[in-house]
Amino acid sequence: FGSVEVRGGQALVCVAGEGLRENPGVVGRVSGQLEDVRVSLVAQGGSEVALAFVVDEADLPRVVRRLHARFFERGSAVTAPPAEEHPCGPPALL
Repeated sequence: FGSVEVRGGQALVCVAGEGLRENPGVVGRVSGQLEDVRVSLVAQGGSEVALAFVVDEADLPRVVRRLHARFFERGSAVTAPPAEEHPCGPPALL
């Protein structure tokens, strides 16, 4: 039999989109935003359109801000529409 360990204070972050599969280097750009963040788990789905990782809950706001700035603000390497035109609407921390 196996064992299960439950850790509190963790947050799951998921980066999803067709660009993960179609644009070489996207995963590297994601990980570049996490250089000083403790990541305890990384998973990429078989469809290659989602990358998920677990960070300390205290780091969540900083991680989300960095990823948003890297991928959705004007001047980023990946082209994205302004937040008001984005199909999902403006980003939000839940």
